Amino acid sequence: MSLGVSIGRAVAETARMRLGRRYADRFGVRRFRRLLDDYEVADLIETDGKVPLNYFVYKPNFGDLLSPWLVRHITGRDVVVADRRSPHYVVIGSIINQGTDQSIFWGTGMYGTESAKEVPSGAQYLAVRGPLTQAKLGAARGFGVRAPKTYGDPALLLPLYYQPRVPIRYEYGVAVRWSERTWAHAEYGPGVKLIDFGHSDVEAVIRDLLSCRRIVTSSLHGLIVADAYGIPSAWLGSKSPRGGVFKFYDYFASVDKFRRPHEFNPAKEPVTVERLRQAFTFSDQPIQFDYRALLESSPFLRRKRDVIPAAPDGLETTSAVRRAVVNA
Repeated sequence: MSLGVSIGRAVAETARMRLGRRYADRFGVRRFRRLLDDYEVADLIETDGKVPLNYFVYKPNFGDLLSPWLVRHITGRDVVVADRRSPHYVVIGSIINQGTDQSIFWGTGMYGTESAKEVPSGAQYLAVRGPLTQAKLGAARGFGVRAPKTYGDPALLLPLYYQPRVPIRYEYGVAVRWSERTWAHAEYGPGVKLIDFGHSDVEAVIRDLLSCRRIVTSSLHGLIVADAYGIPSAWLGSKSPRGGVFKFYDYFASVDKFRRPHEFNPAKEPVTVERLRQAFTFSDQPIQFDYRALLESSPFLRRKRDVIPAAPDGLETTSAVRRAVVNA
């Protein structure tokens, strides 16, 4: 073995030790990010030069704030809260029932309990979150909506736009939603990080997630973002997320990765590394997802004129971002 090869391997091993899971594998983030090279920003609906977006604004919540963050990064434009009487976009979240006939939905989902009156039949549905939402919209006795063929949560695209270098500092991260603030006062032991999802800084929350080897959360978007960045995660059962389990299984089916909720109350016992190891089963199973199909359906992007459409078998799936996306 040459000295150069030996030194190269030593450097690689040191990087693996420092960066843990998020070290570039043979797929590499550069190859995955090249998907974006095929697209440019499309002609957009604008309100005073800003992108009109319908999203939950009443309380700071990580999952809801992903929508304006992602749209800003895709378009390079500022976002404004939409007047729902005028054409506007709806991206991410279980808020189809908050739309109108003026809505353009992309990657949005349902709770599964909506009535026909709550689902705007005149809206544009470019993509929905998962096959359960797709089936509900397109059911013969459903809502009079032509369900789109494409599904996927746009939060899975986060690594295309944000890849901080974050070494792993904690064995476990417990991500707490704004409606679970009592959990924030629990006793967390060494090696366990409390991650506050009631935070308005999206990038800070992503960095917190990346600093943990495994994630425990009752938040759907906690699980989605963990999957997007290749972090093993476990679903913490909770009665606080609205809509029950429909939205979870809608997402799980979209990426062919099913999980079950674990019963554990962080407010009733010390949250230690050993206790979390005993209470949870963590899945690092890679997701299976058609990233290009979601990009193709985006109202914010269009394929560049000189780009030949890629063959389906050239598509990147979960392995393109798994374990590597933040440190290529």
